[in-house]
Amino acid sequence: MNKRILELAEQAGIKLITPTGFITAIGSQAQEKHLEKFAELIKQAIYDEVKEELVEDELINRHRDSLVREYLKGNNSGIVDALNCIKNFGRDIEE
Repeated sequence: MNKRILELAEQAGIKLITPTGFITAIGSQAQEKHLEKFAELIKQAIYDEVKEELVEDELINRHRDSLVREYLKGNNSGIVDALNCIKNFGRDIEE
């Protein structure tokens, strides 16, 4: 299992019992609390990783090649969209 996932599980209060399985505190409320925390930690870790891919506007504007500038701006737009998806993942959406 991924070392980072194991670290996040431990931070959430999930105790590893086998190399492939988890057990949490006894009782559905405690279990739900730990799993929600685990999900939030994973979500935050992914958000942080994706955010690191943003290129600062100053660096984009200094680039000499206009095609590269446009590519980087488009790339940043995609990253911002991904960050919004991650941020809103799991929220109830009212239609």
